[in-house]
Amino acid sequence: MIRPLQCARSSQRAHLPPFGGDALFASMTAAYEGLSTGLKATLLNLNAIHSDGSFAESKVGIDAETSAFRAPTKHPVVIAHPDTGAPCLYVNGDFTVQFEGWSA
Repeated sequence: MIRPLQCARSSQRAHLPPFGGDALFASMTAAYEGLSTGLKATLLNLNAIHSDGSFAESKVGIDAETSAFRAPTKHPVVIAHPDTGAPCLYVNGDFTVQFEGWSA
């Protein structure tokens, strides 16, 4: 079961910019634990291609400086959590663009 994180609240609100402020947090350890045994086995030795290039097509009214984007990189889909060592997913909808060896 995935439990929501405890939230902290500030007594003051800051002025929010017209874009950004969209950080998302999730327990990728809990996400891994919720997978079936078969899917865990499939993902265990799989790599994913991560890229920030999709942000060049942003619709938030900023001009993307494409020279700042990095080349796509390969990462394991399942990594060890840096503090606990528990297996966790290392993928997300913003940067993970493909699984290595799978069609796009």
